[in-house]
Amino acid sequence: MKNFELLLSRHLLLLVTLFFIAGIVIAKATLSLSIPQYRTVALLSGMLLVLLFLYRKKKQFQLLLLLPLLFFVVGFMHARANFGLPHDLHHIFHQIEKKHDVALVGTLKSMVEYDGLFSKVIVESELLRKKAHSNWLPVYGDVRLTLKGIWPGNIRPGDKIVVRATLRRPSSFNTPGAFDYRQYLAGRNIWITGSIRSPLLIKQISGKQSLFHTLRFSAERLRTDIGLFLNTAFNQMEIVGLYKAILIGDRSGIPEEIIEQFRISGVFHILAISGLHVGIIAGLLYTLLLRTLLFSETITLHYSPHKISALICLPIMVCYGFLAGMQTPVVRAIIMGSVVLIAVCTDRQKSASPLLAAAALILLLFQPAQLYSASFQLSFAAVSAILFFLPRIPKNHTKEGYSQRNLLWNKILFYLYSALLISTMALLATAPISLAIFHRYSLLSPVSNLFIEPLICLWSLPIGLVSLIFVPFSPQLATSFLHIGGYGLQLSLSFTELLSSWSPSFTWGPAPTPLSLTIYYSLFLFFGILQQWESSLGKAGPIFILLAFFHFFPITKRSSQPQTQRSLFEFLDVGQGSSTLVSLPGGYEFLIDGGGFQGADIGSRVIGPFLWNRNIRHLDGIVLTHPDSDHCNGLSFIVEHFSPAFLWTVSTNSQGKNKNYQQLINR
Repeated sequence: MKNFELLLSRHLLLLVTLFFIAGIVIAKATLSLSIPQYRTVALLSGMLLVLLFLYRKKKQFQLLLLLPLLFFVVGFMHARANFGLPHDLHHIFHQIEKKHDVALVGTLKSMVEYDGLFSKVIVESELLRKKAHSNWLPVYGDVRLTLKGIWPGNIRPGDKIVVRATLRRPSSFNTPGAFDYRQYLAGRNIWITGSIRSPLLIKQISGKQSLFHTLRFSAERLRTDIGLFLNTAFNQMEIVGLYKAILIGDRSGIPEEIIEQFRISGVFHILAISGLHVGIIAGLLYTLLLRTLLFSETITLHYSPHKISALICLPIMVCYGFLAGMQTPVVRAIIMGSVVLIAVCTDRQKSASPLLAAAALILLLFQPAQLYSASFQLSFAAVSAILFFLPRIPKNHTKEGYSQRNLLWNKILFYLYSALLISTMALLATAPISLAIFHRYSLLSPVSNLFIEPLICLWSLPIGLVSLIFVPFSPQLATSFLHIGGYGLQLSLSFTELLSSWSPSFTWGPAPTPLSLTIYYSLFLFFGILQQWESSLGKAGPIFILLAFFHFFPITKRSSQPQTQRSLFEFLDVGQGSSTLVSLPGGYEFLIDGGGFQGADIGSRVIGPFLWNRNIRHLDGIVLTHPDSDHCNGLSFIVEHFSPAFLWTVSTNSQGKNKNYQQLINR
């Protein structure tokens, strides 16, 4: 019992966080049930009393048990209050039940995202007037607006505007397995979206702004100015888009084909500012400051250079977070980095698990819905695996008896081996989650990270940030720095284009079941605990065995529809056109049409995830009724990944006019 109490006290923060997460999970699972909250609270309180009564002779143990259980209750109640639809009737969500043409007054909340065709903004609403109504209604809540074309350049974040727009509640494909866009926006507290027909329908409202208002939107204004400067620094829009992604967290300017190349290569995470970027910037800055302070004899003798460097890094790291848009991985990295730097300053260095637990707990206290976001799950899974395995990498690059040349070569090999192993750990930790959410992951990630991460994160990113310092004083010098850093981005584009051409590197498949995930992560933890391996091959062997087990012998969902003697027709929501899955007696599966909007890959976004959700890996045949785009847009992906025995179509005079149909036939 004493050993258990000691273990409990040492990992109390981790335990509290896990119980808090458990409360959120149970609240989410029971959200649709009509269970009065007071009964739930009474039940949980009763469980607390029973446990405390059982261990009433152990007062210290009572307190250690009480705190996690109390956080379980707090997590449950906090999630029940935040999940579901907005409760306040003044929220704009309750004023827009169907599509409405409205006049909206609000404040431009974020920098404008422009993808070359559409401008997307978030407006913090204040007043609303519906068409054919004369009265203005006070409202609040964020609204995501889309404008075809370029947003007016004189309207910046923090400016109050009035806009004529068509507002609606966001919708998603009502097809099991498809991406839930409505839930994604709800996780960002966006419940209403809209469109603006013309820039002429946007007008700025002049007025005096308070100091607090100016400070609140200063970071978004700075991001806007940096984005405008980057637009003028390069002629290549691909380089501009990549620079915006790694410097200010705006990926809207990157062409979709380049984003897909980064996904296939397994380095898409580099385009989203995360803990990797924050950690590299903080590490480089801390090292530079420390080495500079060590030159001062006065500081070295009377003060702590380590603590001074940490104190200087802390506000700079927070400023970089605001520059990056304070996205979830950035906030997590800043929290962890802040805890580490504070621990250094107070001489209370701790292990990695409390740092990770503190970051998760703080994030979920503010936004419990983040627990179900892909960003939260992938970032914490990757960081957990890296922090768990990093201390287990043997420090064997400084063996005695090496010559200076051999020692340098041994160090290089050691760092390459360490980087490959760490990247492999991150892949293994995130592959099941990526497969569950996106139905795919990249096998090339460990190798591609060895080349692309240093080029972008150790070359282009630091040089790009240094260049921003010179923008107000010498734009020409800043542009020169950006062009030097741009060579790393150009090489990265060449690498991703080469790697993405190897099609077997990208694995598609159905989502794993809870049983599969339990077995997988249990084995993952088991191999991590084995710290003593005989050779480097023995160290890597279990890792690749684990990956092979997961890849070739997955435990996936069974079909949601049992085989019967009846035929089953399922009509898929594909937005436009039609797509129907026909299940015949004997387990035969046929797909009729694969419609969708023009330009939307409905096969990978809707039809494929639906088939995997039903645990269908192979189709017995595809029937195409006619070659219009809204009937065949998604079929190329289905033919490639579900290997139908035949494709049956008809010949019409319009088949030559449809490029999607010609591509399908050419396969």
